[in-house]
Order: sequence, then structure tokens, then C-alpha cells
Amino acid sequence: MKKFLIICTTLAIIACDNSNCQKENESLRKELKECKALLSELQNTPQNRLAEIESLINENNLDSAKVKLHRFSEKFPNSEEYLSAKLAVNKLEEKISSEKKEAEAKKALGFKVLKETNNVDIAGVNFKFSATNIQKRWAFDDYGNSYFYRDAQRGNSFICTKVSITSSTEKNPQLCPILAYYLKDGVLNLIGQMKYKFQRWKDYGAYLGNYSDYKNDFAYTSTIPFTCGLEFQDGFLAYPIYIVIWHSTCVERNYERFENPPIWYANNSSCNIPKVLKVEDFDFNATLVKVIKK
Repeated sequence: MKKFLIICTTLAIIACDNSNCQKENESLRKELKECKALLSELQNTPQNRLAEIESLINENNLDSAKVKLHRFSEKFPNSEEYLSAKLAVNKLEEKISSEKKEAEAKKALGFKVLKETNNVDIAGVNFKFSATNIQKRWAFDDYGNSYFYRDAQRGNSFICTKVSITSSTEKNPQLCPILAYYLKDGVLNLIGQMKYKFQRWKDYGAYLGNYSDYKNDFAYTSTIPFTCGLEFQDGFLAYPIYIVIWHSTCVERNYERFENPPIWYANNSSCNIPKVLKVEDFDFNATLVKVIKK
């Protein structure tokens, strides 16, 4: 087709002399315009039209896709490509309509649309929650014949949960923050972040760091049981309390030989805990573990 345009142009130029050059130039422009229109029409095959519509669908550009589909129907209404394009546009329209209804439901129902889950996978690490509740005592670091605990101060309680964490491949995975929020005026407000503690140790010597406990080391075992707790003021019990896992792998393992125990998990500098959560945060960044209503 490009050769055709070149031939048209060359013939017109050869035919042009000094006396009628302007007239021939105008004729040339007209011929070029007609050639371009013909080329454009020849390029608009059913296959190319389908490809254009599919590209618009991938961009979620429904309006432009529908315009292209209408023009397609005028030229090739019975082609297989048109029928495929029509089906694809209809699917996109249904998808956008469904997403719009879901967004309207979220807006109307707020956090009521969220579902609790006790099994969460994030970045190759599985978090399995159990026994999530309000207590006056938080127990941890059980080493056989004894354990450690913290009692809540007067007017305070603990939010506690047990979480079994499994890392399928990573030998030193970073964990995710487990957070507590209270619901007020349609917004989740941060109470605080729960601390990670090991549920158990082989014995008191392992707790002291005299020797290693491989069952508390992901380099040697895939699953480690933790207990998490947060002390808070009882005034928050007037509101629904939401236990949330935040999808940020920013809680890391620390070691200090003369600490008891010598191993613990704490936030690194990349942790950015949100003080307020909205419903849309649960689309990708957060998962609801449990709602505690008092």
C-alpha cells in the first residue's frame, strides 16, 4: 500500500509543468487524501478492529470500546471477530456494573461487609489465628514447668490471640503487624499494635539463651506458635474492636545474647502503622481477623 502511495505521488509530480503546477498540486493532494482513506479502510480488517477493542478492554475503557464496537457492527456484523468483540465488551460492562454495585454496598454497609478470617496468607507466610479474646492476663514463654505472664492494670485489659505462623520456603521471614482498632463514626481508629511473644520454649535453659531452641527458629522448622497481646484501656470496650493484620512485612527477628529470651520480634524502620482505616483499605492492604463486641 505504501508503494501505491509513492507511485501516485511520482506520477503526479512528473505530469506537473510550470504552467499548471498549482492545479496538479491540488489534484495531487486530493489523490493523496483518497489514497490515505483507502489505506485506512483496508487496514480496518475485522482482525485489526478486534485487536483495537481488546486493547481498550484491557484498559477498562468501556465507552471507547462501545464506540468501536458500534462501528464494527456497521461493517462486519456477521464476522466471528465482531461476535468475539461484542462478547468481550459485554463482559467488561457486566464487570464494571458489578464493581459499582459492590462499591455502593460497601458505602452503604460500611465495615459490615467485611468477613472475619482466621487463616491469612501474605508474601508466602501463613498466619493461623485462634483464641482471640479479651483477658486480664496474658501468658507467654512457657518453658515446661513454668511460664511468664503480665496482668492488666486496673481499668485495663489485654487483647490476646494465638497465631501459628508457617513459612513454606523463607528461613527468616518478616512477619506482619497485628493491630487493634475501635469503630467510631464509621471509621476504625487505632488502639495499638499487639506484641509478638513465643508461646513455648524447650526448657528454661533455652529461654535464657544457654543453647538454641530450633522449634523457635524458622531456619529449622516451618511452623512456630506465637502468642500476641496488647494492653488497652477498658473504655474502648464501649465500641466494637477489630483485630486486623496489616499486609506489611516489617516485623523482624532480633537477637541479643544477654536478653531473656535472646530472640524476639519487633518492628523495623519501614513499619508505617495506619492510625485510621477505611473500608477500602481491606481491598488489598488489610485483613479482618475478628470483631470483638462487648
